[in-house]
Amino acid sequence: MSSEDTSLIDDFFANSRSLVFVDIPSRNLTFSNRDWFRVGGISNELTIIENIMTVHFEIVERARASETLVINVSPLIPNLDSPLIALFALFLFGTGSQFFVVPADVSESLAKSVQTQEGFVATMIINSEGDILAHPDSARVLGSENLQNSEMYEKMYEQGLPRGQIVYEEETDDA
Repeated sequence: MSSEDTSLIDDFFANSRSLVFVDIPSRNLTFSNRDWFRVGGISNELTIIENIMTVHFEIVERARASETLVINVSPLIPNLDSPLIALFALFLFGTGSQFFVVPADVSESLAKSVQTQEGFVATMIINSEGDILAHPDSARVLGSENLQNSEMYEKMYEQGLPRGQIVYEEETDDA
């Protein structure tokens, strides 16, 4: 890769700071936000992406079959202190579609959207698999907590989401 290409990639990531990596496997195109990895003290980004693709093979296959999925990949990255999600999707490339993976550090934007409200109200974002993608307690995201077997998840997927949200009272140790 020429220094001009490297400069363009660096500029792309400088303008899209939350993007961590862009991978288009069928085209052997992989681009990483070297600054994000360097600041995080992570030196093996290609190994990490390969691990994400291997561990989430079923997600990869579903995305290749035209499903768009967002998953929590935080547990697959050592020493991570903020949640990281990845988008798996198809996009048009020329006359055909290509599969791509984009891990993104959206911890700041998601953290703002799930900040604890006045009182005891907390907001969380979960995906269709039941994985917590955003929660005021980031340890629940970093720990890869899954709510698929919870009453809340069952209620959401049986009754749907009126207005895109559901009110649920979660049991806590404090109660």
